[in-house]
Amino acid sequence: MGIISECLKVDFDSVAAEFIELNFRDQYIGRSDMWRLKLSLTGTPVYTGKKITFAGCIRAQVKQVVVNGKAVMIFSNFNQYLLLMYLL
Repeated sequence: MGIISECLKVDFDSVAAEFIELNFRDQYIGRSDMWRLKLSLTGTPVYTGKKITFAGCIRAQVKQVVVNGKAVMIFSNFNQYLLLMYLL
């Protein structure tokens, strides 16, 4: 017997995160760097614990992802309306 799988088409905005908390350690990050980081992550999948490197020198880790008002640990999409919390 073969394995039957099913693909479902899901609306991008229905799985987009509303809020993501990023943690930075021992780094200086200006407002412009924060803005560029957000733009570079738009459309990419994120999950709790994911390590992010930006511009080769800025490192962050995703601490929390909120989708539809609930904290989740699984993947979610990053859209342009997302609220970011930077923990420095």
